[in-house]
Amino acid sequence: MEPIARTPDSTATETHVTESRWWSARRAAAYIGAGPKEIYKAVRSGKLKAVRLNERGDIRTTREWVDAWMEQKQRAPKVM
Repeated sequence: MEPIARTPDSTATETHVTESRWWSARRAAAYIGAGPKEIYKAVRSGKLKAVRLNERGDIRTTREWVDAWMEQKQRAPKVM
């Protein structure tokens, strides 16, 4: 008797890692190619929306907020 051929169970072999909606300053900085200090500076100045998590100053932001901030930065006239 021959063994029954099994088809791979796609739900068992696939691992979907869903990215969190909320980004840390480090994750947001990596997204735009800058350092976390740039993110904190933008949040302090009110240019980038974020949620403060604790007394220590940890923040979370979203991709949408980072994209909006970057679009605003792009439109702002540069004075030299």
